[in-house]
Amino acid sequence: MLPHHIAYTLPTGSELPANRASWDLLTDRSALLVHDMQEHFVAPYAADDQPMPTTRANIAALLRAARAAQVPVFYTAQPGSQTPEQRGLLTPMWGPPLGDDPAAARIVPDLAPVDGDTVLTKWRYDAFERSDLRERLSDIGRDQLIVTGVYAHIGCQATALRAFMLDIEPFFVTDAVADFSREQHLAALDLVADCVGVTMTTADVLSALEHAVRDSGDPGDSATDSALPVDWDALLEVLADTTGTSVDEIGQESDLLSLGLDSLRMMELADRWSVPDREIGFADLAVCDTPVEVAQLIERVHGVRMAGVPQ
Repeated sequence: MLPHHIAYTLPTGSELPANRASWDLLTDRSALLVHDMQEHFVAPYAADDQPMPTTRANIAALLRAARAAQVPVFYTAQPGSQTPEQRGLLTPMWGPPLGDDPAAARIVPDLAPVDGDTVLTKWRYDAFERSDLRERLSDIGRDQLIVTGVYAHIGCQATALRAFMLDIEPFFVTDAVADFSREQHLAALDLVADCVGVTMTTADVLSALEHAVRDSGDPGDSATDSALPVDWDALLEVLADTTGTSVDEIGQESDLLSLGLDSLRMMELADRWSVPDREIGFADLAVCDTPVEVAQLIERVHGVRMAGVPQ
């Protein structure tokens, strides 16, 4: 059975292990995995205590950045109903399957898949077992896997181990995984860093994605107009011009990726809206889902108030 009321602080700073490997995370080689973030497996965590609020927020930021950088996103999810043969040794170890309630098997709403993401049926600890994840990664030329989700010392660690044995470089996000306890969390990080992969914080992964996107762009395409939009209407005009849409098509809650604000366009806007000591990076824009959030980012970084921003 799963534990109850899990609560602990995420490891940080000097607690994080040194990596034996020195691989560089690259957007054209990597894929993001959200491992088992289903209601059933998230339920044991204390709702208002760490680590789950930070873990979920970090996974959400990585999802947004990965989609913007055109890094493929994969999910694993156990089916609710499983026959004894399908479940095998998981039953004597953990008890019965999730059950017939669809809510238990649902991926938590704030991390839900979108069109273009791939959801794999999960049967055993590691994401490769009884799935075609290896083949899918090979087909799209990906040999790096960014691992997030639960539980760090079980499925996440097993997936990293299997990836390594398949010559896929695992990148284990230290504050975008969660576990039964702080000790087990740290043990999983130690094993990955020492034997099979690279451990990175969410901030490190976002920075790597930003640098890779910047390096892949054409410097000649970057916008040179550094003027900030002075009000809401001006921001909508910039977004419309950047994405090739009309202002009338953009609402305050419009999804920026759906409008066409891809990674290179984000880099253009980041360059346009940055000045020394007040920089907006790709990672900052990548976690903005809507025009309102972009306006709030500009206001926060530059200490200005934009007229007409919906409240």
